[in-house]
Amino acid sequence: MLLFEFQKTGPYLYVPHVDMLRAVTRALRRARIECAYSQGFNPHILLYFSPPLPIGTESVCEQCALESPHGADEFLERYNRAAPTGLQALRARVFPYPVNPASAVKKAAYEIVLRGGGFSGHSAAEALSKITAAIGEIMAGSSFGVETGRADDKRVKEARPLIHAIEARYSPQFNDNAECRMQNAECSGHFSLSEPVTGSPSKENSRLQAEKSVGEFFSIHNAQLSDKEQNDKGLDNTSHFSLLTSQFPKPDNTSHFSLLTSQLKIAVRAVLSAGQENLRADRFIEALLRRAGLAYAGGAEITRTDLYSG
Repeated sequence: MLLFEFQKTGPYLYVPHVDMLRAVTRALRRARIECAYSQGFNPHILLYFSPPLPIGTESVCEQCALESPHGADEFLERYNRAAPTGLQALRARVFPYPVNPASAVKKAAYEIVLRGGGFSGHSAAEALSKITAAIGEIMAGSSFGVETGRADDKRVKEARPLIHAIEARYSPQFNDNAECRMQNAECSGHFSLSEPVTGSPSKENSRLQAEKSVGEFFSIHNAQLSDKEQNDKGLDNTSHFSLLTSQFPKPDNTSHFSLLTSQLKIAVRAVLSAGQENLRADRFIEALLRRAGLAYAGGAEITRTDLYSG
């Protein structure tokens, strides 16, 4: 049994699960990859996918299993030549026994990025403080309701048993491709394919890794300036971000900080149940922001980053 991991990005961000299955099937046929077929009147390739994603959610860890005589390296070379942009394979592995991601995956990790300027009446620092407090309440409590269903048929679902870990921090500024990884997620059975395949797409860079706080960010960039640059700009050890803000208009001192903080991003990382008992990340973040008492209109960038089998 061959299991391969692929990304769902770009134009496929808004493609529903059924159409994504068709796209992967067409890519396998174009690549002339030998696969096992069903035995019905209209034979089709037997594919076993990880739990589906809601439309608008990106992923760098989608998985698909199939019966194929090809080795992992040969499969990756053939598939990526034929696969469309947004469905490129990242790695593959051959198992001596049947595997089915749909039934094996029990949890999924998500990164949800919120723009600091999208909170009505609150700065990014205030929003992060409120979100952190709400996370503490949720993890310490025994009940947490999440709205589900259509707009005309809203229902409240008890979601606390489906939440396994949450954290919120500043996302790296001015660098959307910085590596971030979830920490302190108490999950066993990491359902992954170990080391990335050489030459696979660089989308792996969006995997979660703990990053520096915003204060450290300014300090690090200031420390990297040469002595000459510091003298030219008239900097001293206390001017952590004067050089970074020099490119912006300077009507007053408070506007410098406001402009920078509006560009901050807050990354919420959560490990949620997947599979039959699942919690959608978009519903989760809506409920979290309501619990925090925040009105947000900046749009959320949601990425599934890891899958877990236990």
